[in-house]
Amino acid sequence: MLRSKPQPSQHGTAPAYGLRAGLLLGLGLLLAGGALPGPALAQDAAQDLNALSRSLQELSNRVRPALVQVLVTGYSPFEDDRQAGAALTRSKSTGSGFIVDPDGYIITNAHVVQGGERIEVLLNQPPRANEGDVRSLVFETRRVPATVVGLDFETDVAVLKVAESGLPSLPFGEWADLRQGQLVFAFGAPRGLDNTMTMGLVSTPVRQFTPDYPMVYIQTDAPINPGNSGGPLVNADGEVVGINTMILSESGGSEGLGFATPSLVVALVYGKIRESGWFPKGTVGVRPQTVTPTMAHALGLSQDWGVMIADVIPGGPGAQAGLQQGDIAVAVDGEPVDNQLAFSWRIYDKALGSPVQIEVVRNGRRVPVTARVTERPGDRFRPQTAVTPERNLLLRLGIMGIDLSELAQEVRLATRRPEGVAVLMAATASDRGGVGLRPGDVIYEINGRPVASMATLRSVMEALPPGAPVSLLVEREGSLSYLTFEVS
Repeated sequence: MLRSKPQPSQHGTAPAYGLRAGLLLGLGLLLAGGALPGPALAQDAAQDLNALSRSLQELSNRVRPALVQVLVTGYSPFEDDRQAGAALTRSKSTGSGFIVDPDGYIITNAHVVQGGERIEVLLNQPPRANEGDVRSLVFETRRVPATVVGLDFETDVAVLKVAESGLPSLPFGEWADLRQGQLVFAFGAPRGLDNTMTMGLVSTPVRQFTPDYPMVYIQTDAPINPGNSGGPLVNADGEVVGINTMILSESGGSEGLGFATPSLVVALVYGKIRESGWFPKGTVGVRPQTVTPTMAHALGLSQDWGVMIADVIPGGPGAQAGLQQGDIAVAVDGEPVDNQLAFSWRIYDKALGSPVQIEVVRNGRRVPVTARVTERPGDRFRPQTAVTPERNLLLRLGIMGIDLSELAQEVRLATRRPEGVAVLMAATASDRGGVGLRPGDVIYEINGRPVASMATLRSVMEALPPGAPVSLLVEREGSLSYLTFEVS
């Protein structure tokens, strides 16, 4: 691949910035019918720009020591038509992260480390030369191994741990204090270029792609590119207000549409993972959906906001508490909820087993219902033994799988059957070799035959000729269904 070589400025960035600001100031005065700024005004503008430049340098100096680059070696779906017989391929990738605790806890994105067989991080080292020496501008790094404490795919948050102490760390900032137009700064290693800093604005502090989308993001025009994933988005005080997660781009590069997971979500997930190794999501056994004006009009509802209880799982805590299909939830523990996201996250934040009061509108009346929070199925796969390609990679299904017997006891107790194969990683159905399986699925049967282990699943799949029909009995989020396809 050909890439244009960056041409360094002979004068640095500050003078160019000052020149551009001065030109804009002069143009503004001319358009207003005034004269060009005098020496005193120009000097004041230069002082202001220099003060801004120093502030940005100080911000970089505070944040940079806590940045890490994440290096991952493992398996991932490939997009090479020349290798049509496989679904996963060995790969090396990089991402970003930041230290959140001096004892070596690091936050990054789950998709950065997904499928990783070996994970390392590059820690920043203090410069060896004194300030003013050009060598002080060269970033020293040290490579150390890292382990995955836990990860959550829905929020795309992962927690890593390195065997170090006394490390520099970054504090979380208040996401609720963000405002449109506020300056923010993205740090990370875009395209593998470590210790990169970019500046932009908060385009909107709350971006949800659809009314029932399970996540909310900070949208920013701060340049974010592949490799920035997992790096911090910080405010002017050097506080982490989000982690850079994704971009919307037709070119593959930054087009001013970057998205970061809010610090409120990241801090909650980090705390839960550090405490127990996973992020247990509470549920009351219902299917919530955001009430939209279109839904309200079609169903003749008395209000066009709130959370529709679209389904109540038989025998679940919601059903036992008296929740009914068609109820409209308007508050959880006294706090108003006007969409599915607010409803779900208030439940997630509750301790498992604790009561939660849900106020619903039923037949025009407000009815309080108290239900007990239970754990939502899935998201808790923690292998007890090492995962290796020889034992766990099954290319014909496009998965990395593991026997249920090799997972923690609490995971096995939460599944519908005691024996099966849990999917740790899967190529998507759109990827060559993907059949529609997802991480967290549990395979119990293949063509009516019980699957007790990866060895059983592998032997059956390898015996099937191309074009043979396959039907897998799969548990997904507590429900059983058949996944049917033909062997490619």
